[in-house]
Amino acid sequence: MVRAARHTVGRALLLAAFLPAADAVAEAAPPAPLRVALRTLRAEGVEPSVASFVQSAVCTGIGRQKDVEAVCPEDLEAAAEVARASTAFGTCTSDECLKKLEEVAKADRRVTGEVSRSGDGLVLTLALWEGEAARPERKISERIPSDPEGLLERIPEVVRKLFQ
Repeated sequence: MVRAARHTVGRALLLAAFLPAADAVAEAAPPAPLRVALRTLRAEGVEPSVASFVQSAVCTGIGRQKDVEAVCPEDLEAAAEVARASTAFGTCTSDECLKKLEEVAKADRRVTGEVSRSGDGLVLTLALWEGEAARPERKISERIPSDPEGLLERIPEVVRKLFQ
């Protein structure tokens, strides 16, 4: 019995010794990534397939920024479709279920923009908004090539400038 009590006390002391370290590890955990939602880019004088390609490259570029999680227009459309289907079939009727679906669309910041034709190239205009602000935090407009290889090379640079 004494031996069992000593063993229990030993465990308690060992646990007490590690609790502050566990708190320090929990406090040192990295912050949650910033969620940035890309709204569907407007296209002026640009073929829909090119606009879609540019939009995908922009969203990929957003997701590659440090401590950023991108929410692409396709993600929002898919969440909306799941919500419609779930409510139509009655599989998502609780507040908790609806809340989970709404979480997909939540973002700390949003990016809006436009891709337009200019001569033999394109112009990509992007704006970074915080919350529901009336004015963008930052806005950038850059000429970009119209060929796929040039787009894939140039768009990450443009997105990086937006987040600097």
